[in-house]
Amino acid sequence: MEHKTKIVTLIFLFLFSCVFFMHGQGEEYPISYQSQDLVPLWTVSNGNMPINNPEKLQLEPRVNRITYAFPAFNHPIETVSWEVTFQIQEKYGKNFRAGLGLAEMKLNSPKPAFEVGITEDNIIKVNPIGYSPKMTFRVPEKSEIKISIRKEEKVYRITVNNQGFSFVPIIHGQISLCPIIYTQSCSTIFKDMNLTCIKKEQKVTYKIAEPTPIKPTIEKTEEENITSLPRIRLEEINGKKVFVRGDKNEICVPRGFNHVVLEHRDSGWHALFNTNVYKPDEIENVLKQMAECGGNVIRIWAWGTQNEFGFLSDKPNPILNIEYMNNFIDFLRKATKYNIYVIPILDEYPKWGNFKSILTALHAQSENDDPHVTGYNRQFFWKSFIQAKAMAIQYFIQYIKDTDPTLLSTVLAWSLQNEVFVMNSEGPFSTLSAEIQLPNGTQGKVSTQEERQKVYDQIVVYWANELTKSVKSIDPDVLVTVGMWTSDSAGRKPTNGLLFDGKDARFPPRPSVLGGSECLLDFIDIHIYPWDNTSKVNRECHEYGLVKKPVIVGEYGVFQNVSIEQAKTMLIEFLQQAYELGYVGDLYWVWDLTAIPEQTYSAVTEGLANYVMHWDGWKKYFTR
Repeated sequence: MEHKTKIVTLIFLFLFSCVFFMHGQGEEYPISYQSQDLVPLWTVSNGNMPINNPEKLQLEPRVNRITYAFPAFNHPIETVSWEVTFQIQEKYGKNFRAGLGLAEMKLNSPKPAFEVGITEDNIIKVNPIGYSPKMTFRVPEKSEIKISIRKEEKVYRITVNNQGFSFVPIIHGQISLCPIIYTQSCSTIFKDMNLTCIKKEQKVTYKIAEPTPIKPTIEKTEEENITSLPRIRLEEINGKKVFVRGDKNEICVPRGFNHVVLEHRDSGWHALFNTNVYKPDEIENVLKQMAECGGNVIRIWAWGTQNEFGFLSDKPNPILNIEYMNNFIDFLRKATKYNIYVIPILDEYPKWGNFKSILTALHAQSENDDPHVTGYNRQFFWKSFIQAKAMAIQYFIQYIKDTDPTLLSTVLAWSLQNEVFVMNSEGPFSTLSAEIQLPNGTQGKVSTQEERQKVYDQIVVYWANELTKSVKSIDPDVLVTVGMWTSDSAGRKPTNGLLFDGKDARFPPRPSVLGGSECLLDFIDIHIYPWDNTSKVNRECHEYGLVKKPVIVGEYGVFQNVSIEQAKTMLIEFLQQAYELGYVGDLYWVWDLTAIPEQTYSAVTEGLANYVMHWDGWKKYFTR
């Protein structure tokens, strides 16, 4: 009962089941902002602001996605009037659009109430389209367009170039709409911004309901009598940290495979254990084949697609989907049977079922969730999202412990993320002017390359440390890791400052940061692919000599743009270089994704599983 009491106490602190009510009261007078006031406040989602000018800003979209910018107020506002002059600089596709509007802010993601701007053929329209005037309003190519939105008693009145254009009815109860600007498939300059708004006072009341304890429901099977696997831990032997098995310091080198089952088999996201996907007989056969070719570790997604079939419950009270959890327990028992250790990936963050309200409630009470942070980056920068993931991790591992504690030793390590990265197309890195509150309570800046890198290094260590603590609060003896690739995937140096360079918007962390002494992770997991179309492992990007923790190759593979014989050569060259760098294990990507043509060669193809497992060049690096 002690551990259950501990979990319930944590959930009280983190508001497991919350019903909250918000209402506001406007201040006595409106507040006005001009361009020079607003530009430093802007944050961007799905794009970036490559210039830093107090009088205007340039909004660049990410690929062809709709890109929003909005002022990072730390309180809700009611917009009274919103006026912008803008000009499209360059079009990147036929389906371009740009303009302004008003939006509700849901966890700092804009949900537009309406937008008004320029679209295909230089026509001005209001979205929803039903509010556009019936006549065509076309503007000259590359002309400046001035659009105003003004709140009246029952409508928002819209003018274009000082002419009456349209109106949008005010929906009853629709308050706290935030001003936005947007662009898609075009580069746009915005200037002469004028915002008048009323600050809203936010009051939040929480009603906490005690969660129902989750009791194991899985039926007994003959596999329950299988002998548990010895615990894997790290020990230093001959000056090198290696994995050892059990109490006899028997060196164990993790060698095996990643296994993936997608939601629709040939498409979708990871869903191996989802209740509409999991097939016990199929996974038994996979584990049997892996063991027969010499594999001793399998890396899988413990958290997959989050829907009614996923690991989270959408019922009124329980946090976990019991049927899903029982699938995972069945898998651990089968892995134990074949003497295969497991690295389960706790990917991304919980956002389904009860966690929709939990995230909102935790964010509402947080003092460290900076409004400059947007989109994907919130899971690393917002303390509320870190707390929510920590809670879900504890429940997940506790269920296994309650069901069959002997299965805990089948887990070689819990992986906190498949591949860690942040995006410079999301705030705070999508601008160059923000000073932000970090989740550890300190301040950070993103104006220079050095400042941006320092902020990233700080937050990724805080994130990893907090989640590592959550894992070890339930199972103190288990190892914790995280997956990542390196900066050479986009032809960058490790200390790149997340600057706008027109390449991949995703930026992995530095290996020396997650593999450094300040990080609580036990080891890190680096993924190696032919980024430059060769089998060269870039030592600078792997930060050879700077990483203090053990490293495994959590994924390695070769794409099918080379022959199978070339692929075999490159695979062994990858492994040879990795072990020369001191890496202590390797997991092939991927067991079987033959249904997806653009994937790497699957292990089941032309005997590749046996080929890589029979390579014994690693042995010379593990002599006593």
